Amino acid sequence: MRCLILLALGANLLGCAADAITDPEATLDDGEAAIHGVTTHPPATPRDLNTRPASDATGGSSNVSVWPTSSTMSGAIGEATPSVPPDQSLVKTPIGGGSGWFTVGFGLTGGYEVGQLTLRVQHSVANGATAGNVVVALLYDNVEIARSASIASTTAWTTSPVTFPRGAMSADIRDASRLQVRFYLNNSTAGGAGNIRVAWSDMDVWKLKPLIRGAITTGFSLPNYASVPASVNYAAYNIAWSDLEPDASGDQHFTGSNWAGPGWTRLENAVALATTSPSLHGIRLRVFAGPQAPRFIKRLAGCPATGSYCSSEGGVHVYDAHNGNNHCVPCFWQTNYMVQYEELMREIARRFDGRDGLHDVVDSACMSTFAEPFVRGHRDIATNDRLIQAGYTYDGDVRCHEAALDIHDADFIRTRTSIALNPWDEPCSPSRDPSCPSDHAYHRFVDTASFVLDEPYGRLEMGRKLIVQANHLNWALRCWGTGDSYSSDSCLVRNEAGPKGYQSTNIELLCSNGNSTCNTYSIIIGGVQQGLKGALMNVDPMDGWFFEISTSFNWGSVNVSDFNLRDATIEANVN
Repeated sequence: MRCLILLALGANLLGCAADAITDPEATLDDGEAAIHGVTTHPPATPRDLNTRPASDATGGSSNVSVWPTSSTMSGAIGEATPSVPPDQSLVKTPIGGGSGWFTVGFGLTGGYEVGQLTLRVQHSVANGATAGNVVVALLYDNVEIARSASIASTTAWTTSPVTFPRGAMSADIRDASRLQVRFYLNNSTAGGAGNIRVAWSDMDVWKLKPLIRGAITTGFSLPNYASVPASVNYAAYNIAWSDLEPDASGDQHFTGSNWAGPGWTRLENAVALATTSPSLHGIRLRVFAGPQAPRFIKRLAGCPATGSYCSSEGGVHVYDAHNGNNHCVPCFWQTNYMVQYEELMREIARRFDGRDGLHDVVDSACMSTFAEPFVRGHRDIATNDRLIQAGYTYDGDVRCHEAALDIHDADFIRTRTSIALNPWDEPCSPSRDPSCPSDHAYHRFVDTASFVLDEPYGRLEMGRKLIVQANHLNWALRCWGTGDSYSSDSCLVRNEAGPKGYQSTNIELLCSNGNSTCNTYSIIIGGVQQGLKGALMNVDPMDGWFFEISTSFNWGSVNVSDFNLRDATIEANVN
């Protein structure tokens, strides 16, 4: 994991490599709350060590002389932690024998993935030893996937916590029952005198939430479930940032108290419905930043109003050529913007990371017009020039994406993150870059794929906590042939491991007519038409696990039995 430290306004965003860590307090200015280190995520359940280590001969331990007299450590010493544990309850190295290690299980049930673990261990040195340490390692299917820093031991019994976030692990824990813990007991006393001892250990486990699967509606409202096929059981729920932090309430800070804004009631009601309704099994939250950020976010220090269109609202004038709309967006590449975004995410996590109804949250931090954060101004020269004029740089863009995934990984322990993939729009200036294209922007999907797949902030760090999706699927827009993962968003989704899925393109683009006649289930294909069915026919062979469909789609045109069969094949892709 990389622990994100947000420094004073105007400084850089720094990532610090770590193994097993506890997030540090952030240092912020201008009254910003310190937003790390706040407990907002109740663990699933604590468990004591309950599997006796195997003998030295089997490789389950080495140079360990005494085991608990009971079948479990907790059974040997009782649930209360004694100030001086009885000697027969200890696991320890032989006196004068140097260092050793042992491996145990925690008896966790299977059937769920793990988002984070916090382990506590009581330890000390004795019998002439004056210095030593304990190192804790996680093993999954007998392979070490994480290791803590050394924890100093003294002659006084000490209870030390060790936290393993997902980013500290080199692999996903997909089945908690296959997890083991190894304790390395390192005696650093001169000559190996005395020994090092462990009295007890327990562990809190944060379960990752189940995966969204199959057909899913998307929009600023939930569908009328009486009008959609019964197999549609999930919803991507859109909410404007300005409804969660309205200008009328001012700049709100993460303090542990509820924020004001009408969007919170809507979100609360949706999540509550997802835990009680037989029709709705889970929510994907898509917070629209960009044009729908509060005005004070667009007017943060260092972000000039760029373009006359945004002279009163603030922010940078961005033209959405895809839909023919003008927008004002914040300077998302600035540090003070990311401070604000993290406070918002922390507030969402505080309220909903422990709630099973909210399954994942879309990373929209660096968005311009869409909640597709690699899109900028597409090929609109004036938009690309205004972004450059406002201070945009590609390096700043990269830092925004790095910070965004760090924030989601650290703040949402049980809740997954979804990110939409596109060719990365990279505005440039011909006066500074002679190779800058004629539309004043590079459009490189290979940069997107490299960031998500190869850099430490994406899949390498987040694993199955990070959902990837391609957001414009129809019959024609799919991965053709043997395209590799760096060639297009749909090919990456097809080729890479899940979680992954698709969103349909705009309704009027579901067929080649390019108008409202495409708002139909239909098909044909040889003589054209297509429609939603044509897009659905691509999801299963391209290994999609879910498919987002607009709530404004004409559900009355659907062949329900055909739709339900296709939905079942998509759900069967989940593994």
